[in-house]
Amino acid sequence: MRRLTRSHPLLGWLKLEGRDYQVTLDKLIEERDREDNPENSGPAPAFIEWVWGQQLPALAKRDFYKNQIMQAIDSKQDRINSLQEQIRRQAGALQEEAALIAIERLRLLEVLDGTEHDGGGA
Repeated sequence: MRRLTRSHPLLGWLKLEGRDYQVTLDKLIEERDREDNPENSGPAPAFIEWVWGQQLPALAKRDFYKNQIMQAIDSKQDRINSLQEQIRRQAGALQEEAALIAIERLRLLEVLDGTEHDGGGA
């Protein structure tokens, strides 16, 4: 039997079953309506706190959600690893570029030093 699910409005990777989705949507709207900051364009901070502090820990006790959380942890670790590799590659390329610039700078200094010793004229 395939479950009918919808994406969590804050944690898009988390698929919620019907009743859990409705509770989440009701809380999202409730906290949005309580929000007194007209500049806020995303979910109300109170909703975010509720998701992380209450809802997610409660959902994690159920295998359906626990499995999704474990998959998200693995997926996020893969993304961290990928980003760290990109950082290493970019750092290496930047270090190589800096070394080449430093060599060119030294050569330019040598050229100037050479002109000071031969009278500086052309």
